[in-house]
Amino acid sequence: MSRLTKPFILSQPIPKEGSTILWDDALPGFGVRIMPSGTRTFFFNYRNAQKKQCRFPIGHLGDPPVGITMQGARKKAEGLLGDIRKHIDPQAGRAVERGAITFAHLAEEYIRRRCSQKKSGPEDARILRKDFLPLWGRKLARDVRRNDVTSAIDEIKKRGPIIANRSLFVLGRLFNFGLDNELIESSPAARVKPLKEKSRDRVLTPEEIRLFWQKLDAVQCEPTTRLAMRLILVTAQRPGEVVGLDWSEIQEDEDGAWWTIPGDKAKNRLTHRVPLSPLALELLHSLPHGDAGPVFDSLKFPGRSIERHSMSMALTRSRETIGLERFTPHDLRRTAATQMAIMGVSPFTISKILNHQERGVTKIYTRASYDAEKRAALERWASELRDILAGRKKKPRKRVSKRQPAKVLPIAG
Repeated sequence: MSRLTKPFILSQPIPKEGSTILWDDALPGFGVRIMPSGTRTFFFNYRNAQKKQCRFPIGHLGDPPVGITMQGARKKAEGLLGDIRKHIDPQAGRAVERGAITFAHLAEEYIRRRCSQKKSGPEDARILRKDFLPLWGRKLARDVRRNDVTSAIDEIKKRGPIIANRSLFVLGRLFNFGLDNELIESSPAARVKPLKEKSRDRVLTPEEIRLFWQKLDAVQCEPTTRLAMRLILVTAQRPGEVVGLDWSEIQEDEDGAWWTIPGDKAKNRLTHRVPLSPLALELLHSLPHGDAGPVFDSLKFPGRSIERHSMSMALTRSRETIGLERFTPHDLRRTAATQMAIMGVSPFTISKILNHQERGVTKIYTRASYDAEKRAALERWASELRDILAGRKKKPRKRVSKRQPAKVLPIAG
């Protein structure tokens, strides 16, 4: 018999004792058991992650809602076979009733209880929902194995070692949360080694800056995403702080316009005043203005700022359009800082513009905000940037010493 049918099953004699099992050769694992009572029960056999033989009951042959039709039983068996091939245990739902928890339940509990308390919470939630829930959502959390983790990370690393490592760290925090709350007994992410990351030192040359600025209009993304990337280059601020800019954070006084980044938004938790150059104001004035609300409003979710990763995704998708070697939004911040160093701006002033945290004696004795120095430097950089975009070449500066050419300015964050 190659395929079970209702007439064939009904034609089989009812055993006087024990049971008779019929298998469907066309659908592996699908069978029917005939009992002495005359009951004919469909089932599906499979091996779980521990290689243990399991049997999942499908239903009795008969008319719904009491029974299940031949077609309905076969369709259910086909779905179960699909789950098995995706490494999803069909018994997961029953295990949850017995106190076990699926990966989806674990992830959503972590997102609800932990991500809401962390600055990186939205990004952690995005990584879990994008890269791991589709893989293991219906799988028992306890059945996720180390080889599952390494396989997933191997796939993610095709997009780059940095995002692969960030995903691994998020996964590790998730499973540690499960351990702390006695939801699982071990972490499959433990002892999975992160990938080696190359140091970030990508800086755009003046020619690349001009090409980036010109080609950006052809990049497929929201208009606010393009403006956010340009503002990173103009202000040298962190991408996450730029996309989170609110109209209420912009003020003007007798010295000019300022953007005040609140401490709860700044990476180092220190309130930071950013002088806005005329070029920065031009970019901001091109957007619908308000007294409050996100500056870089999302078209997809009005009233919410665009996501930081939307800029990275836009650059990744449009590498051929822009025609430049790979770079990230953070590299635009590094480029601005390095160009200011080449112009002769002091490293201390650049550090103030970047809002780097000071240490030791410097932290104690340099409490002035250096607003004037920051404004002068950013306005000089805006003027230099206009010349770069216009293709105006400047005369090379006279050398006053045998100093080495300016090196790329290291930026930690």
